[in-house]
Amino acid sequence: MYNVFFKDKSTHDFPLLVTEVGRRQKAAEQIERFEVPYRNGALTIRSDRYESYPREMRMVCTDKDAIGGINEWLDGHGVLRTDLDKDGFFIADVVSGLEYENYLRDIDAFSVEFLIEPFFYLDSGETMITSTAAFSLINPGNIYSQPLITVYGSGDITLNINSQFVQLTGVETSITMDSKLALCYRDTLNMGAKMTGEYILMDTGTNNIEWTGSVTKIEITPRWREK
Repeated sequence: MYNVFFKDKSTHDFPLLVTEVGRRQKAAEQIERFEVPYRNGALTIRSDRYESYPREMRMVCTDKDAIGGINEWLDGHGVLRTDLDKDGFFIADVVSGLEYENYLRDIDAFSVEFLIEPFFYLDSGETMITSTAAFSLINPGNIYSQPLITVYGSGDITLNINSQFVQLTGVETSITMDSKLALCYRDTLNMGAKMTGEYILMDTGTNNIEWTGSVTKIEITPRWREK
């Protein structure tokens, strides 16, 4: 049997047996194809953006009194882990209702379908890295990551990662840039007006991190991932 962790609980917290967990898939890239006159084959334009995919799991409930709690748990959006997918996790939504079928006298079986966001996030990319001087990070994934970066310092600062430049003006204590959410903030304050440039993406392989200006330290949670 398998163990499934979703949001803040796992199947071990309920009278559940997991008989099937499905399989991880390679997410499909969003592409466009155009037929061009007098050209052999279609013209394919790749977006470097990927689609979510469904993953169905099969479970057996051995105590019908627990069904209410199971229904409450298997709902909404959160982190998903399974025994089959070591050293990382998915971000998923439950997109199906739970229809219970009588399996044995006091045992019900049901399926739950998760909609998996396109990537498998590596646990190694969830550790915050702090530095007070220029440094390098190696992305072990097979696709760019969208890091969480906090710059501590004051005044005007330019951050450079592999020739991607972001300018921060009038920094007071710190500014955080969340590339996944496309947000720039300090605490609960929107700092978007102080940022010029695109949100940083960290390439596969080596990423060189440098800056100019009055910086006391930089914190990066790289969010390494695989497609």
